[in-house]
Amino acid sequence: MGKKGPICKFLKDYIDNEVTVTLYTGQVVSGKLVKIKDGLVVLLEAEIISPFVAESLTIVKCEDIAIVTIQTSDFNDDDDDDDDD
Repeated sequence: MGKKGPICKFLKDYIDNEVTVTLYTGQVVSGKLVKIKDGLVVLLEAEIISPFVAESLTIVKCEDIAIVTIQTSDFNDDDDDDDDD
């Protein structure tokens, strides 16, 4: 698949969104999409209160990503297009 697969090309439009990445190994990583560069995806994982875990950066190779879920509310801006008036 090369350094920049189709998933990473698609994700460039969603920088600063919360994403959940599932790797081919089955590992799941969630966080804010910070950067995509040189075939790598950089996620900022949020701080956890209990048990305390500091904010951290996670770097994943694009070629290792099987599935991405993007958390956004931008998909349904025009959700009332029916003519029920």
